[in-house]
Amino acid sequence: MNFFLSSVKLIAKQRTGAQVSRRYDRAATPHERLLALWALDEASAAALEEQYLSLNPAALHRRLTDNEKKLTRMCALKTQIRRKEVAAAGRP
Repeated sequence: MNFFLSSVKLIAKQRTGAQVSRRYDRAATPHERLLALWALDEASAAALEEQYLSLNPAALHRRLTDNEKKLTRMCALKTQIRRKEVAAAGRP
């Protein structure tokens, strides 16, 4: 579930001749929209809110950045090994 990235949703679209005017809802995260619907029972809503409060956006960003760096290093290493294999296979 997206807890941090808010987006706007189109509420209405009205055409007046060639011009189209659009009205948007206020920006909200999917988490906020779900809670605003009152579609969850109290226990689920409380669990979702607890999960939201336990998250740290800065720590999540650091983890993602670290994992991206690891993947980049692994890809570079794999490419290096593959180039050596191809070069060795090309020699008689």
